[in-house]
Amino acid sequence: LSTTWREHEDMRAFLVGAIEDAGMVVRGATPVLPGRSRGEEIQTWLAQNPDVNTWVILDDSDAHASSFVALGLGERFVQTVMRDPEQPEKEGITEQAADLAIRILLEC
Repeated sequence: LSTTWREHEDMRAFLVGAIEDAGMVVRGATPVLPGRSRGEEIQTWLAQNPDVNTWVILDDSDAHASSFVALGLGERFVQTVMRDPEQPEKEGITEQAADLAIRILLEC
């Protein structure tokens, strides 16, 4: 997990529970590195877990996207939308985003 939800125990527990209910496993969480980008946090976690070679970044923040691209992580990034009152059907992990994430994981 690299979401800011990892920093709040109740939010983290909710998210981990939802992921596990979907039949997946959470391997850990990226470190919180003040002053560093989300991409750097992900890169640090990957360096600390060299056995992980199948992964995808799901993120709803445009602010983090540039750090993923700058660090060479962009090909594994899938943009999601947290909230869009004008187009609620685009919120969360859409079928299109899920399909892309699956393709990324299968190509690893």
